Amino acid sequence: MTPREAAEQLLRDLRADLAQAGELRTLLEAQYQAALRHDAAALQTLGEQIVACVDVMEARRSRRVSLAQQLAGPDARMDAVFPRLGQGWGRTGQTWWLRLETLVRDCKAANQRNCALLAEQQALMQSLLQPQGELYAPA
Repeated sequence: MTPREAAEQLLRDLRADLAQAGELRTLLEAQYQAALRHDAAALQTLGEQIVACVDVMEARRSRRVSLAQQLAGPDARMDAVFPRLGQGWGRTGQTWWLRLETLVRDCKAANQRNCALLAEQQALMQSLLQPQGELYAPA
């Protein structure tokens, strides 16, 4: 792959990840709402969609690492790649990258919130189904 092709692929992947991170954020919000409603069927479906979305993004992340290494060296970070792409592409890539970082942080926070809610609900259900000690005082 030529450097130009690598740069083009990198930018395509960034744009695709921006769209998919937005989709992931929407799925995570839907998951939270489903958890609040105790909607097990929706949680199952959303869980599968979230995993599929993350898998696709992870594949692009892996390719992005390879492309960055090709464009800026074996230990390259993304911030070292953008200056090598020239003014237009470099600025666009940098803008998209910063937006993607923000979206990914938002998704991580939403995922942690969802996990905390689901863990709390699970603990509550366990305590209701398997009480510790006597349920009623002795007569």
